[in-house]
This record gives sequence, C-alpha cells and structure tokens, in this order.
Amino acid sequence: MKFHLILLLSFICALVGCRTIEPIAPLMSEQRAPFPEQPVSTIVLPISVDLSSYYKMADEQVDYKFDGGEQHCSGVSYSYHFERDPMKLAVNDSTVDINVSGKYRLKMNYCPDCATLFSDEPHCIIPRLYFSCGYGEPMRRMKLQYRSEFELTSDYGIQTTTKLTELKAIDPCEISFIDYDITDELLKEVKKSLADLATDIDKQTAGISFKKEASELWNQAVTAIEIPGYGFVQLQPTSLQLTTPTIRNNILSTSLVMEAKPRFFSTKPEEQTIPLPPLKLTESIPNDTLKLTTDLHLRYDSLSIVMNRYVSGTKLLIKKREIILDSVHIAGANNQQLIFKVGFSGDKKGVLYITGKPAFNTLLQQIELTEVAFDIETKSTLLKTAEWLFSDRILEEITKNSKQDLKPQLDLLLSELNKSLYIEKEGFIVTGKMASLLVDEIYPETEQLIVRVSSKGKLSLSNIRN
Repeated sequence: MKFHLILLLSFICALVGCRTIEPIAPLMSEQRAPFPEQPVSTIVLPISVDLSSYYKMADEQVDYKFDGGEQHCSGVSYSYHFERDPMKLAVNDSTVDINVSGKYRLKMNYCPDCATLFSDEPHCIIPRLYFSCGYGEPMRRMKLQYRSEFELTSDYGIQTTTKLTELKAIDPCEISFIDYDITDELLKEVKKSLADLATDIDKQTAGISFKKEASELWNQAVTAIEIPGYGFVQLQPTSLQLTTPTIRNNILSTSLVMEAKPRFFSTKPEEQTIPLPPLKLTESIPNDTLKLTTDLHLRYDSLSIVMNRYVSGTKLLIKKREIILDSVHIAGANNQQLIFKVGFSGDKKGVLYITGKPAFNTLLQQIELTEVAFDIETKSTLLKTAEWLFSDRILEEITKNSKQDLKPQLDLLLSELNKSLYIEKEGFIVTGKMASLLVDEIYPETEQLIVRVSSKGKLSLSNIRN
C-alpha cells in the first residue's frame, strides 16, 4: 500500500510539477588544495637619529665656567678661571670626536720659602712675587677633544665609551725666571673638572634605544590588527635583525629588518604570544624596500555576503517561466572547485548546487568562475522533476556575476593604506608609502579561499624634521 502511495505521488509530481527542489548536498573534500608554501616577506624599517640633540643635552648638563686653584705658603700658588665653548661634533663611522675650545686666565704668586719665626702660622720670608696670565690681555686659549666609540647592546640600545683624548693649552702661561710652567697644573685641574662631561655624554647616549621601536614592531606583527570593513592582518614574524649603525653628519642610521609570513583573515584569528627575540646584527640588506607576500584567508560565509550583493534578487526568464535567485552561499570546495548553494523562488522554489573553478587573471587583476556546472545530484534531481530548470541561463548568470575586476578595490585600499602611513609619537615620525598592491594567485580550501597578495613600499623612522 505504501509503495503504491509513493508511486502515485511521484506520478502527480511528474504531471503537475512539484514546487520545491531539494537535491542532496554534495560532499565536501577534507583535503587541502595543494599550493606553494608562502614565501618569507621582508619588512625593512630604516631608522635615522640626529645625535646632535643628545650631545646638546649632555653639553647643557655640564658647566661652561670653572674656578679653582691651589694655595701654598711656599712654592707656586695659583687661582684660575676657565670658560669653555659649546661642543662641536666630528663624526666618522662608529666614532664621534667632540671638540671643545676654551680660554683661561691665571693669577699666581711665588714664595721661595716659609718660616714660623715670630708667628704661629708659616709665612713667606720675603715678599711674594705676583704674576698673572689673561688679565689685562686676551684670555689664553685651550683645546679639548673627546672621542665617543659606539657599539650596539644586546638590548636594542647603543652604548658609547667617551674619553678625553686631547687637552692642550694653545697659549701656555710660563714663569720664565723660575722655569715653571703653570699650564701643566692648570690642565690637570681642568681635566678633573671636565671628567663629568664624558660621563654625561655616555649617560645621554645610553638613552638611545631601538628596543621600543623593535618591541612595537614585533608586537604589531604578532597581534591581529583590525582593518575596519575588511578584516584582520597578522604578520607572523619569524626573525628580527638590526643593521650595523653608521654615522654621517651627526646622523646615526640603521634599519630594523623583519622576516615574516603575513596573513589576512576575514574574522579575528587566535592571538599569538611570541617574545621579542635577541638582537641580531647584519652588515647590510639587499635594499630598503618593504616586500610583503600576504595570504588572505577569506571564509566562505564572508564571501557569500559579498556575492549576494550582486546576485540576490536577480530575475531570470527560462522557457517563459520566471525564477528569482534569492541567495548564493559558498557551501565549500571539492577538488579545487567551489560549491555554491543557490536558493531560488518563483514558478519553482528550492535550492540548486552549482560548482565552479575560481580563476584569476594576474595581468588584468580579474577573478571569475570557470567550468560552471550543476552538481551531479542537482542535475539528476532537475532531470527528474523540472527539466526546464536544467538550463545554461542560470549558469551564465552565475558566471557573469562572478567576474570581478579587483583593480579599483585594490587601488582604493592602497590609497587608504597610504593615508595611514604617518605616525608621530614621542619625537619620532614613521612615514611610508606603498607603491603597489597586487593579487598573485588564489587557492580554494574546504572552508576558506586563500588569496595571495604581493605589495611593495617603503617605511622610515626618524627624529629628524624637514
């Protein structure tokens, strides 16, 4: 009895047409589509630091004028006044010579011998002889030179070792009749007074550190960065290096070089925790260009939303019958072919499963579906229930709407990206410009489409204002 009922219903459907089409959903492949391993991208951040400001701070920490001297009953007693000029830098590779000019004046007196005769305190047995240099005449000249040697520290900083390398009186002050050169004593005193200058130079330059910039770059690389309206970028760094610094015209130059395998997700990925690696040095880099090869991981549900903007509501007339394409959902992929679940209504309603192979034209930057066809189960169902729906008209409409020119969107994204490449923070400025943004290839997986994008540009970090 049950068999006869089913047969009767089938006959009625064949005669008047069942109104709902519900083919069996195709199986999805669990295997990943084979595609080349993502190449390592190079991110180069040139850094320029004007050392003048650091040395100026060191210079301002130390007095410009000094007074001192020694008083004795017998022998030579003296008092001096010394004035120095601001430091002048002479830079060469990893050393900085700091030249300081100065001038001095002296007051001296001389007593050959002292005695306590007729007094509890010793006093000169003959009248003292008094002399001076730089009084009633131009002050005497003096020359000083420091040398700072640079080296990188393991903590992304710079360490200097500063020493006084030259201290010379251009105009000595000699007492000829007792064959005494007071200048030597003066130089010893000045050397003591200016010892703090070398210490303060090292203290100030110790404040030059690239760890903050390296840490920020590294943290941004391991953290998913949201691009509003698009998704999330995760750089996935693999290494970080610093080029050996060079110094020219008071400008210290180096570069942070990061190797990474960046990825883009339409939904927020899991956060990563990767500590900043130890500093590694490299002598040079191939160029200062930022080169990225980014894999965009686009989930099919997100892509379906975009596709529906173009397809949903489309009306088709097939053999004088109307159907409306209500929705298109990418159900998955199988053997590098995407599977689309198309919901429709009109003279018939239900769902259709259609397959198509995504293809990308690198030269034109266009994506489209090829080999669009009904899934085998859908084809079988249509031939049994609604053969008129088994038409190229639906396939042609899907094919037409799948063709998208990505260049306008890429140009817009490039423009917006360049607007954001200016960051000013704590005296440093990050600037940059991306020159190109191109899609290379596409790879369908079971639950997502991977789009490989290449980009080129430049970044820089500096405390120098034009």
